[in-house]
Amino acid sequence: MSIGLLGYLIFPQSARGAGSAGVHLLVGPCCADYLVDEGVECNSTSDLLMERSREQSVIHLLIPSLMLLILLLQKLQEAGEQHRNTKLLNGLLRLHREVSPKLAACSDDFSSVYSGSALDMGTVCNLVVSAVACWPVYGWTPSLFQCLLESGPSNVSIALGPKEACGLLCLLGDLFPDEGIWLWKNGRPSLSVIRTLCVGTSIGLHRERDINWYMQPPHFEKLLSRLSPLLDKIAQISLHFTFSALVVVKDLLRVLIVRVACQKLEYASVLVRPVLSWLDDHVSESISLSDMDVFKVQRLLFFLASLLEHPCGKMLLLNEGIVGFLGKALGQIADAFTADDKLITESKVPEKSLLRFTTWCWPVFKSFELICDDGTPLSTSKMHEKLL
Repeated sequence: MSIGLLGYLIFPQSARGAGSAGVHLLVGPCCADYLVDEGVECNSTSDLLMERSREQSVIHLLIPSLMLLILLLQKLQEAGEQHRNTKLLNGLLRLHREVSPKLAACSDDFSSVYSGSALDMGTVCNLVVSAVACWPVYGWTPSLFQCLLESGPSNVSIALGPKEACGLLCLLGDLFPDEGIWLWKNGRPSLSVIRTLCVGTSIGLHRERDINWYMQPPHFEKLLSRLSPLLDKIAQISLHFTFSALVVVKDLLRVLIVRVACQKLEYASVLVRPVLSWLDDHVSESISLSDMDVFKVQRLLFFLASLLEHPCGKMLLLNEGIVGFLGKALGQIADAFTADDKLITESKVPEKSLLRFTTWCWPVFKSFELICDDGTPLSTSKMHEKLL
């Protein structure tokens, strides 16, 4: 398998002609329309099956090609070569942007029909991440994280659409070790399950350590040091997408935050502080909130409750004073049920005011339930031991 094949797969337009729209990967009917590109039209069931078969063959060719590429990049480093290849890095990122949204779109229906495709796509994403990790770990140019976060407009969060956000969060999350899917109390993210199974299933358990080479201590510290200056920008992206109705994107976001918290709690704090600051400002001024802001507060409360499902997320939010934020929200809910110290049964509270704030009840009470759960948060050192 040659690197020429990899280039053919990454840059299909130049190789196949202007009529191609890129590496299109079809997934099942469970896919969300907002994550799947338009442009692939099949006139019959047989056309659909042929297209899916063709694309599965592309995925099967990509896996050994990417493994060979990783080996060659590591040989360059061993030879002391300062590798500068902007086209290759951008091509790999483009490939990841094509595959990761399709993986995310079919992850919610991890059934027997699509499980093989999901695992293979997850393997391709992991292999791409393993390859692009060479740039920050080895100090190559251009900078991986600048290509991801600084090549676009200054306000990246607004410029990113759902597909781009999905690719970015998926790549950043895969740079960190698994958070331990068994540690989630409820609502285990399906993409975490796929990530845990994909490489071992598609390539073999004996190759996982080689693919995840960048997670080993000497390399991982270098990777973190390159990422840390851009945490504030990632935090603004996080704030923007916590308001999203897209479950897939928010799952990727909470997995990223929890994985960062498992490794460095202070880095995860940077990611959640804009969310908590926005929540504090708006809960404190709830009387003047618009209906849209009340809805956004509800979204944030649900997101914070989902972070509390994991011990590392729980430890992070407790350190950031989540109880105080929930207490303020609970106070606003209580105020909605009373007026001038009289019970609502006396009809002293406008119905609209009551309904606006009762939507906060479920996430607030759910958060308190998770905080008071008997399973106490593990210390950082114990968490690392459990994850190994």
